[in-house]
Amino acid sequence: MSEDHSHCQVPGNGTGSTSLRQSTKTRTRRWVVLGLTVVAISPLALRIATFSGAPVVKRHAKQAAPVYSIYPAAKVSGRSIGSDAQASSQASVLTGSFTTLGGDQMDLATFKGKPVMLWFIVVGCASCSVSVPAVAKRLSAFVSDGIEVVSLDLYGDLARSAQGRAEMTQFAQAAAGPAFPNPHWIWGFASKSLSEAYDPSGVPDLYYLASATGEITYKNSVPVSTMPQLLAHARAVAATAG
Repeated sequence: MSEDHSHCQVPGNGTGSTSLRQSTKTRTRRWVVLGLTVVAISPLALRIATFSGAPVVKRHAKQAAPVYSIYPAAKVSGRSIGSDAQASSQASVLTGSFTTLGGDQMDLATFKGKPVMLWFIVVGCASCSVSVPAVAKRLSAFVSDGIEVVSLDLYGDLARSAQGRAEMTQFAQAAAGPAFPNPHWIWGFASKSLSEAYDPSGVPDLYYLASATGEITYKNSVPVSTMPQLLAHARAVAATAG
């Protein structure tokens, strides 16, 4: 028994069938064009997404330095180290090592008997780029107070290599200007342990003031914005050293 499929056929003289085929071809061409368009723009979209999600420090993405953020007042040895101080510190005395621009290893204990400003920076950090000239402008005040300024590149920023030292030197010379070669302003690279001990969040432009005995007396950030407080605490530290 044969089945009647006449109800599945397009009626008429075949023009309906032709129209259907043409409509199908038109839709097919549209899908092909759409597919090619998606393929064409996908790499661009990927590049845009990749760029927008790039870390702040691109040299070493795994050690990217986070953006500046505000911290609560800190206390060291049970007392405040500045009403506007930021972040909390586990240690009350500065300890740790770093590498100078010349490649020599130094320990903060070397400065025992002298007040110290320990300052963590990152090359390319916007606030660091304006804080360094601000400190350079007031360097004579620090020197007259007997304070050694130690500016260190945070671990994870520049490579600890000849190229890294060259980049750090170029940045320091450009930002500090004539004050760069001053023997009381030391530049170098913080060790991993030093960075983790005093700047565990990797926040650039963070600094400490320590007395001649190494005791931390003040902590804050962005010298260009906190210069009055910094100078006041520097004078106080110098007075205790005298």
